[in-house]
Amino acid sequence: MTKELAQQLLQMKDVYLTSEGRKMLEAIVNGTASVTSAK
Repeated sequence: MTKELAQQLLQMKDVYLTSEGRKMLEAIVNGTASVTSAK
């Protein structure tokens, strides 16, 4: 999942996210998730 896609999911009001799911998406957006390459 790309940062752009994660940001879009976080911004969608009609998408229900659990707190865990939201943390995972925020981690992707912030570049701290293990799935993203280190910068």
